Amino acid sequence: TALQTGRPGPLDELPHLAVSGTSTAALSPAAVARVRGGLTLASGTFAGADARLALSGDWTGTGGSFAAGVSTVSFVSAGTQTYRDAAHQAFHGVSVGSGTRLWRSSFDAAVFTATHPAAALEFSTTGVHVFADLTLHGGSTSTPVDLRSAASGTPFRLNVARSTATAARFIDADATAGPVLFANDGRSLDAGRNAGVEFRPFVLVLSPGETFTPSTGRAGT
Repeated sequence: TALQTGRPGPLDELPHLAVSGTSTAALSPAAVARVRGGLTLASGTFAGADARLALSGDWTGTGGSFAAGVSTVSFVSAGTQTYRDAAHQAFHGVSVGSGTRLWRSSFDAAVFTATHPAAALEFSTTGVHVFADLTLHGGSTSTPVDLRSAASGTPFRLNVARSTATAARFIDADATAGPVLFANDGRSLDAGRNAGVEFRPFVLVLSPGETFTPSTGRAGT
């Protein structure tokens, strides 16, 4: 068993990243790695350390393990990216860009962030996705971050310790494995079949002439 360390330069872009064998492959301290294609984790260990990894292709794990450290993995494509891993991996930071993300396997993350308007997140119905900190921000009610199940009508399960949701749309979400997931900003939408997600504001003060409609917000003067 050996440690192999990759040291990408600040302007380098890798066509693909593959980890296999019995060794540990690591990124150098403070590395910024840009991968134009996908990442394949076949065997061995991929150590993220404190790196920032920007992935434009799919994540495919068939047998290896990911030692996250305090790294951040960003799924940056404006198109569709698929995450599929035979193991239930634990990430430190996961960030998603615009486009569609197909989470075909459950995973954990200390920090999960989706703050691009109209991003679509489709979650596996197998296992529980455990997030210590979840931040969602779609920008407006017309471009919400969309969270849905990979199988319509079958819930995907979340366990979220802390949540900040603004302009997010939920359907088939089951967050009862953890604390209540708050999406009560007035711009998030309950699209149906959700459990453990709170959409009602705690306190709402309306001025004379104002009205409030869930998922739309204030109107009037």
